Amino acid sequence: MRRVLLCLVLMFSVVGCGSGSNNNNPFAGSWTGSWSDTTAATTGTLAITITNTGSISGTVTNTTASTTASVIGTVNSGGQFNATYEYSGAPETEVGYVNFGVTGQLQGNLTETQSGAVVGTAAISLVK
Repeated sequence: MRRVLLCLVLMFSVVGCGSGSNNNNPFAGSWTGSWSDTTAATTGTLAITITNTGSISGTVTNTTASTTASVIGTVNSGGQFNATYEYSGAPETEVGYVNFGVTGQLQGNLTETQSGAVVGTAAISLVK
């Protein structure tokens, strides 16, 4: 009886000893939608995948200028967003915070920089 009890205690101890680092980012998933930049008077689409660890990959299209680029970056579980893309020679970076809107959309206002200078602010709204 003692051995059975000891085995059960050890078994539950081992099962409960996870590292807790399965990195379930709340923003994980595939998202598509639109963006707009009132500063530069441009609009477009954004299709990204966010992994459980917060890595971003996807495609951004500037429909105003008819250009498309690959996007890479990260978003942490608190919504801090940082992504980079390059349309034609000069990489642009989008930084800011995203959150969930009332209907579950991924939304945020991101500051766009190019060569260290702010060039605009993009509002994004994406759905799964």
